[in-house]
Amino acid sequence: LAEIRRSQPGLEPHAFTFTEARRALPSGSVFVAWMVGEDDSSVFVIPADPKQPIVATPIPLGEAELSDRVHRFRERIYARGRLRAVGGLVEAGQAVTTTDPELLSAAQDLFAALFPAETVASIEHARRIILSPDGPLWELPFAALARRGSPDPGWLGLEKPLSYTASLTLVAL
Repeated sequence: LAEIRRSQPGLEPHAFTFTEARRALPSGSVFVAWMVGEDDSSVFVIPADPKQPIVATPIPLGEAELSDRVHRFRERIYARGRLRAVGGLVEAGQAVTTTDPELLSAAQDLFAALFPAETVASIEHARRIILSPDGPLWELPFAALARRGSPDPGWLGLEKPLSYTASLTLVAL
């Protein structure tokens, strides 16, 4: 492997500066990455727009709690029979207005936990969100998260195009 890397330098991992990271992002996008720990986690937000701040925010939820909340949320979606199309929020071409207060509450709670107030401004300014989940968050249908309550929940997947990536390095490549 080391020999391949010497012969093809482009295959070597690259550590980005914040300036390089912003340049690697498509215009109008924001990169949101989570680092899930045993006891707590963090979210990192890097907007492509250099006028927007780069934010790192702790999240007081560890891997077991996040895994449990994601699992319960998915079960609630399946129980409603709505897991079709965009994050389960569109059925037969019609936007779903959920009548399940527990589902809406869970969707809002997860959004608030994973996108703390410090990160919301960057998301609102972006045209596209590039998500880089960690651990149990790979199982979360981010499109089904709700930014608000009834009557217009502001389903994340209907408000912004979402993309997934394992890392910012892959986005740059």
